[in-house]
Amino acid sequence: MASSGNYQRSEWFGTACCPSNIARLIASLGDYIYSKSENGIWVNLFVGSNTIIPLKSGEVAVQLQTNYPWNGLVKLNVSPKKKSRFIVSFRIPGWVNEQSIAGDLYHYTEISKEKPVIKVNGKEIDYTVEKGYAKIDREWNAGDEVSVNLPMEIRKITARNEVKADNDRLAVQRGPLVYCVEGADNEGKVSNIILPEKTIFSPENQEVAGESVVALKASVPSLIISVDGQNVQTVNRNITAIPYYTWCNRGANQMQVWLPAKVRNVTINE
Repeated sequence: MASSGNYQRSEWFGTACCPSNIARLIASLGDYIYSKSENGIWVNLFVGSNTIIPLKSGEVAVQLQTNYPWNGLVKLNVSPKKKSRFIVSFRIPGWVNEQSIAGDLYHYTEISKEKPVIKVNGKEIDYTVEKGYAKIDREWNAGDEVSVNLPMEIRKITARNEVKADNDRLAVQRGPLVYCVEGADNEGKVSNIILPEKTIFSPENQEVAGESVVALKASVPSLIISVDGQNVQTVNRNITAIPYYTWCNRGANQMQVWLPAKVRNVTINE
């Protein structure tokens, strides 16, 4: 997951499946956001929306508000037509539970101590997690509000030793998003960057090709060739990481997702 600057986005493909797939996704999105049983509502995706869900006890109007994935706060307004008891279940993403991706191919370098906080009408509650969902079983009134606050930590990922290309390299993740460093934000060069495991990143609002995103900033070592071309020097530089999905929106340039944690993996460019 790297580029030396030889790639850029194509304006169009001869076989263009995306437009029809987007239309199909938008038409069915509501069925992905929520699901239901006779006595329960499941919130699967954190997408601003509102709908009416029929349960055995009657119709329930729900409205979801969030700025996810930039912010971990998700609010759900629950308004049953009449006071009734049922279960509201919120999906707790795998990345919150120490699983950067399904399986054991990748893992975080450190265990998180932060957990999701769930409140009902502003009061923190205890909850149980079953099959990846936090379950809230109570009697609901019109206007009740559930808030789920997911910890949006900045974390580093490492791969199993069998993934040789990622040995002694780290990737960076904030919430559900994996990040990359791109030349457009980093003086055109990213292949000579070193990412020590203890590097501290800080989030900062930024625009990428007109889109508002949360970027990550840090000071890290990088290798440069001296002016006389006789030596290699290590200097500290400020770098910016952006969400990987926004890569190459500003034209072809260098990019890296897996950054070397040791000098032996660094590529030096003049």
